[in-house]
Amino acid sequence: MPQNYLMIPLILKALPNARIVHLVRDPMDACFASFKQLFADAYLHSYEQREMARHHARYRKLMACWRERFPGRFLDISYEDTARDLEPNARALIEFLGLPWEDACLQFHEQTGAVTTASAVQVREPAHTRSIGRWRRYEAQLAPMQDELARANVSSIN
Repeated sequence: MPQNYLMIPLILKALPNARIVHLVRDPMDACFASFKQLFADAYLHSYEQREMARHHARYRKLMACWRERFPGRFLDISYEDTARDLEPNARALIEFLGLPWEDACLQFHEQTGAVTTASAVQVREPAHTRSIGRWRRYEAQLAPMQDELARANVSSIN
């Protein structure tokens, strides 16, 4: 869940062998993805561009703190690298989790079970790069978000 990063110390205390998988994405793409998604009343920060950017900056700062406090418990996976080349990133994830590799990991989109996330449609198709840099189509309209990220020294990776 998007807000699980707030609970990492509790998660690690409750599950001493837990490992944290952290998907890292370009800040503008990450903010835009949340901004355009209707979450009802769940994530109020996602409805205003500057607040979305401030929230993202706070999240990144807190994640850096958790990594420092709980070394060796995190695997950061790049969204962009994974979208561009799934297999090595999937293998790194499975290895980090101490699980045996299964070729089905690469055919996640063929699974028929229920999906209850905002990305329910996307998980039904193979990995793709269409979402990388998608925010740039709306760059002029997203200027307040980009300005706020810059003010917080959060730079884009694209």
